[in-house]
Amino acid sequence: ILNFMMLDAENLMMSTLFLPKQASMLLQIAVLFALLAYLIGWPAIFAICFQAIVMPFAITFFVKQAKLQKEKMVQSDLRTKLVNEIFQAIRVVKFYAWEDSFVKRVGSVRQKELDMLLSLAGVKAKASVFLHATPAFMIAIIFSLVAYNKGGRLGVEDVPQLFTALLIIVLLRMPLMFTVFLTFMMIQVRTIKNHPSLLSVCPQLTLSPS
Repeated sequence: ILNFMMLDAENLMMSTLFLPKQASMLLQIAVLFALLAYLIGWPAIFAICFQAIVMPFAITFFVKQAKLQKEKMVQSDLRTKLVNEIFQAIRVVKFYAWEDSFVKRVGSVRQKELDMLLSLAGVKAKASVFLHATPAFMIAIIFSLVAYNKGGRLGVEDVPQLFTALLIIVLLRMPLMFTVFLTFMMIQVRTIKNHPSLLSVCPQLTLSPS
């Protein structure tokens, strides 16, 4: 239960630490999208729609990662409990020569834990590729739409405008990722209400329904 308590406490701490910054992040997103629309026109609408579609997928990666993390912690607790029980009864284990049997049991639990770690690493890798590749796809498609809007060709006079638009898209990346991360943290905080680990041990801790 200590592992779950640490995770719940960390989620509460992170959410309360970053929640006040969410207003400034939303303001930055609105201003940057307005500047992008002023520079490139209607292709900016695609950027807004693209980000609106991408954000739920990013949150899904975070939720899947949290689920695997909790499952891995369950396996870690089982392994730790089993090893502690073996050490407490080590004389009995030695007397009856049960070493091989317990080695297999510990190895089986450890293998499940390693499988969870492998799955968790896979989800983290997919999320990293997704979050880093999304801006590149958005830039390529937006620039293609800008070129289409200008008759299929871009001239030298368009370079300052496109460079500024590229800079705005790069600046948008951090507040958008922060918004996704904070949304995930708020989902985690809401699940703590139904999670017995922290609240059962600290009944004086109350969470507002908002």
